[in-house]
Amino acid sequence: MQIEFLKARISVATTNNEEKSLFTKLPGVERYISKLTGDMKLQHTGHYDVEMEDYQIDRFKGDWETYSWENLKIFNLMLKGNKRRSIL
Repeated sequence: MQIEFLKARISVATTNNEEKSLFTKLPGVERYISKLTGDMKLQHTGHYDVEMEDYQIDRFKGDWETYSWENLKIFNLMLKGNKRRSIL
């Protein structure tokens, strides 16, 4: 599956999936995820794992192999381009 978007994509998602699931790889995309409610664990294979706190922001590259276990509501920000951005 190929996901097309411009320079930025913002979304809020609610999931109810306690099974391990693989994120879609998005080369050239910088991803920012913040947990709004619920429970969330992220595993960035070869990089680090994190259990997200409410409103904590995790920033990672879209081409990383990333898994999550989730039952939550999250905020997503995806930025495309080669320039390093600092939004925090």
